[in-house]
Amino acid sequence: ELDAALEDVGGGVAVSGLVSPWVDGKWTAFGTSITAGGVYTAPIATLLDCTLVNMGVSGATLGTSGSGGGGIYTAIQSVPTDSDLITVECGIKDLRLDVTLGTMASRTTATFYGALYNALGDLLDACPDADIFFLTPFGNVDAYVPANWEIANTNGNFLYQYQRAIHEMCALFSVPVIKVG
Repeated sequence: ELDAALEDVGGGVAVSGLVSPWVDGKWTAFGTSITAGGVYTAPIATLLDCTLVNMGVSGATLGTSGSGGGGIYTAIQSVPTDSDLITVECGIKDLRLDVTLGTMASRTTATFYGALYNALGDLLDACPDADIFFLTPFGNVDAYVPANWEIANTNGNFLYQYQRAIHEMCALFSVPVIKVG
């Protein structure tokens, strides 16, 4: 059915008559293994008719205090400055690998809030003309997975708190959030 909804519109792809504003542009995607694995990025890049630069890091966190080492934040430091579209998928590994949550006043990358603050500032400085979106993490209720919708991480934080941090910090920078979970 998706193929039937797609039509060629002079080099771009339209879904239900909409044309991607990123035709022939560059989409840089940051995130965890969810991004790195290309599960959503490859098909969306095809729909948007753009070049994908997948900078996802499997097992990585945005904040630097957990065992994920802040791999997403480190990758952001190498953002291609000619990116037209930038997405950042983060939060699930920060929760599960016990990155300190922090507060809206946090400015250190050791906290999730602080890493968000710094990542947003760095991306906006490096790519002021790019469209930037953050994606909220989604969760599950599998008992074998530490920290999910119903179980706090070892810091006592729940998934909704990391989701809320993304919404609050992105609002501070006027960056849109795609609510995935």
